[in-house]
Amino acid sequence: DIKELIKDPKYAITGQLVNTVEEQINEIDHKSAEELMNVMGNKLVFSDEAIKHIHRLSGDVPYFIQIICKYCGYFAVEKKRKHIGYPELENVVRILTGEQEGTKDSLVKVLPKSIFQNNLYSPQDKMEVHALISSICHLNDKMENPRSVSITELQELWNKNGIEAFRPKLAESISLLLERKALVATEDEMIPVYRIPVDLFRRWWTVHYPDIK
Repeated sequence: DIKELIKDPKYAITGQLVNTVEEQINEIDHKSAEELMNVMGNKLVFSDEAIKHIHRLSGDVPYFIQIICKYCGYFAVEKKRKHIGYPELENVVRILTGEQEGTKDSLVKVLPKSIFQNNLYSPQDKMEVHALISSICHLNDKMENPRSVSITELQELWNKNGIEAFRPKLAESISLLLERKALVATEDEMIPVYRIPVDLFRRWWTVHYPDIK
């Protein structure tokens, strides 16, 4: 964790970083995101509907835009086409997330967990943090159409599954994921609601870690 690099003496460079100012860099604006999607020019052309879908899948984080576009590029070369519409994009995404199997000799394959590790989640997180991500995925009943999940729904789910002292554990987990920007918070009728901004991650996690227990 690069934040620990600044603070933890075990790295033996904290003195050099004493005046470091933390600034988290995450999503970029819509226009810049679309410039990144269209960087291949007429060699790889996305339809307007596909571009809109990439915004949602990537959360406009450059790292994830590039991953999605790279695999769409593989798909386009293999299929000998340069135009990618919504159906073609969804076909690629379903393979990347593990929702469906790709063909044996294709470069489009399910994403390894290292793609998301230490940016949206960490193996060092407490189990409640992973349970929170699984809970949000569990409460999203439509794979392709994500929705925000309310704090009330999460509390009811954790209570139903018998998690002891679930309120402080839930609050701590939400706080950590908000700080990491793996969650986005808004309000619906004065009730806090949360969503996973990188929908590619939500769909991948739904397939690989569906058990909220």
